[in-house]
Amino acid sequence: MVSAMSTFHSKKGALYPARCNIFPKLLNSRREFVIPDDFETINTGEPFLLMNDGEEDKILGFSTDANLDYLCQVDTIFEDGKFYVTPNLFHQLYTLHALIAGQLLPLVFFLLRDKQEVTYQRMFHLLIANCQTRGYQLLPDIIQDVNPETFVNVLLGNETGLQGVGSGKMLKSGPRDHVFVNFVDHGGPGLIAFGMNFLKASKLHETIWKMHDKKSYAKMVFYVEACESGSIFDHWFLHDFLNGRLRQRNHQDSVRDCAQ
Repeated sequence: MVSAMSTFHSKKGALYPARCNIFPKLLNSRREFVIPDDFETINTGEPFLLMNDGEEDKILGFSTDANLDYLCQVDTIFEDGKFYVTPNLFHQLYTLHALIAGQLLPLVFFLLRDKQEVTYQRMFHLLIANCQTRGYQLLPDIIQDVNPETFVNVLLGNETGLQGVGSGKMLKSGPRDHVFVNFVDHGGPGLIAFGMNFLKASKLHETIWKMHDKKSYAKMVFYVEACESGSIFDHWFLHDFLNGRLRQRNHQDSVRDCAQ
């Protein structure tokens, strides 16, 4: 039965044209970007395209009326940015989340051309205007994102440093625990990025040493998905710390290479 099944390679010549009939082709510039009507709504027919603003500096926003209504009712909004999943014409997928029944769920999605402050400001101005046209007011008490200080405080279990920050949750592990740390964002030589803020490798090394001295783990995996991620651990004392067992990509490798 299995041996009689067609392979992917024998059928891909037919699959690709069929896919092109369903999905629009990727364009060469944001100026040419036109969203077909079928992609402006969700399955129920409710509008999903929130904004399509600009040409080469285009910002695309997606949400439902119910999501916007809920977003405007919460006190705290959480932000997140993803890069490797973003279409080639854009730089990042930026999302706004809120706590719903104890779970952090995405409510609004943006495709942005860069990560400049002026782009974020324009995005929020467009979002506020869209909410106002629906009779909503977007006035959260807190817009919460993760910054280097919060990241370090979570790893060190620093309760004092996390007072009034987000949920206040932190790492409370001990010498018999296995810890997995997952970081996904931008990076550069000797640093990882939290939006426009940076955590230098030296500070991260210091944090890991403190975790070691506190016996915060039996074993720890520190996974970094960022450009030039190998450079974060490219330091003699970490090699010594890990007894030469450090596994990393070349410090110049990009995140798109890693994703492949």
